[in-house]
Amino acid sequence: MTDIHEGQAHTALGDVAARTLANA
Repeated sequence: MTDIHEGQAHTALGDVAARTLANA
């Protein structure tokens, strides 16, 4: 696992979390 891949995953999770909160 590279730092770049890890960073992308973290950003994706943050995006999903933000959308979930917006929908809630």
